[in-house]
Amino acid sequence: MQENEGHAFLEHGSAEKECRRGSQGVAIALSLDARRAWERAGSQRPTSGPRILTTRLVAVDPAKRPLTISLVSACAPDSGQPGDEKEARADNLQRCIQARGSATLVVGTDAKASIEVRNSHDARGTAGYRVCGQHGTERQNVAGHRLRTFLGANGLCAATASFRKIARGGHASAYGTWHHFRTGESYQLGHFFVKRI
Repeated sequence: MQENEGHAFLEHGSAEKECRRGSQGVAIALSLDARRAWERAGSQRPTSGPRILTTRLVAVDPAKRPLTISLVSACAPDSGQPGDEKEARADNLQRCIQARGSATLVVGTDAKASIEVRNSHDARGTAGYRVCGQHGTERQNVAGHRLRTFLGANGLCAATASFRKIARGGHASAYGTWHHFRTGESYQLGHFFVKRI
C-alpha cells in the first residue's frame, strides 16, 4: 500500500514490467473516508490472479447501519492473449463475485469489451435487457458478447450504461474510455458493474 496525505493506494501486479506498457497491474484508490471504511473492514487486500484485486469497506448508511461494500478492480487480457488466460481471468472474477457474500458489489474493470447499449433485440425481462442500460456506445464486439453473457448469469448490470453523460473537452463520445490512435474512434471498454436490483 502507498499513501498520500492519508489517502490509500492499493495496488497489485507483477513485480517486473512484462511489456513496454506495464505489468498487468490493477489498483484501488481510497479517499480519506474510504480508507477509514477499509480499516474498519480489516484492511484486506485479497487478490485473484495477476489481474484482480479486491477489498472490503465497512461504511455507515444514512440510517447509521453498517454497509459492507466489496470493491473489485480487474483488468482483462487484450484480444491477442491466449484463450486460457482469458478463461482464467473469467474464473477468477467469478470466484470474487461468489465470495462477496451479502456485501454490496462494485466492480471497476478495464474489460477490453464493448457491451453496447440496450437495444430493440433485447427482449424485456431477459438477461441481455437487464445487463445494459440505454446510455453508452452502440457497439459490441465478441468480447462484449461474452461479457454480457457473464454479467447476465451473475445478475450484474453496467452502471455506466444507466446514466446519460454529455461529451466535454472536445471528445466525440461522453462514454469513450479508449480512443483508437489511428481512426480517433471512441470505444467504451472500461465499465463499472453492480448487482442488479
